[in-house]
Amino acid sequence: MSARVHSNRITRLLDEIMAMANLPAPYRLHRLVASMTGMHPTTVMRYHQGKLASADVRVLDCLDEIRDRISKGEDLFPDTGTDPEEKWGPGPAGGTYSSGTVRRWYARVMEALEDPEPSCVHSWVAEYLDMPRGEVEGYLQTGCWSTPHAVIEALRELHASLLRDEAVVFRPDGRDGGALVPRRSVVTLLDEIDKLGVFDAAGDVCSTLEPILELPCGMLSLVRDGACPPLVSLDLYLRIRRILDLAVYDPCRHYRVGDRLWSPVFGGGCVLDKPHKGRMLVEFEGGHRHLMCEDVRIDPRVRAMAP
Repeated sequence: MSARVHSNRITRLLDEIMAMANLPAPYRLHRLVASMTGMHPTTVMRYHQGKLASADVRVLDCLDEIRDRISKGEDLFPDTGTDPEEKWGPGPAGGTYSSGTVRRWYARVMEALEDPEPSCVHSWVAEYLDMPRGEVEGYLQTGCWSTPHAVIEALRELHASLLRDEAVVFRPDGRDGGALVPRRSVVTLLDEIDKLGVFDAAGDVCSTLEPILELPCGMLSLVRDGACPPLVSLDLYLRIRRILDLAVYDPCRHYRVGDRLWSPVFGGGCVLDKPHKGRMLVEFEGGHRHLMCEDVRIDPRVRAMAP
């Protein structure tokens, strides 16, 4: 097993590098780390957000190398900017862009979303910019001669979020309509749960989760295999997200004998016995057994300081 470090060190280093490189958004740094370590950019993003307890020491070594190279003056994030031939001229909103530029970014978003109903993207951009939906449709589909800078930036932001497999929320029927998320964001959760190994190896993660979530048999397999619409219910995503959160070991949580969990230090395991109050015996992969804490109370003063 490779050495691991606490994710707080990773988070601090990522923030420090962003400040050194004057990066307004972290996704370019996430992609660089992913390309240097062979990880998925979403995993790097989860380290940065503090959603994972520990990280492979390779990530720490990679960030140290990036920080050293930036401190020596190397530009690892060149500003590609915008093609000057695509920009029509200055304006109060940062200029306008040709219809060809809009069509290209719109096509990239639709491809990343696996070609959903156009109304989903139109509603998202309209809500993001607080712009009338009819006006957005005119820019994205009618092919206006020039398009405001803000529309292009909204498409770029949406495209970057989709590449990170984030759970971007779409409301095709407006603010009061049903919320949807990209199918790939649900697949990412299923893959993460599968990698934790908290379920019996004999069962497929989809067939195991379906009775727990009270879903029709085969529904999650259809989502995983892409045999469903490109956008799925936000409620389904949140329910699977809760399963993932519960699978990760938390000393403040109460466990029962037979419960399976995942520890960033020891891997997947199962609760064998509870010999003492607040203690449980857990058997991990390879037959290793460790006494773990449970029902740890949080100091009220610490809870009051939480945001």
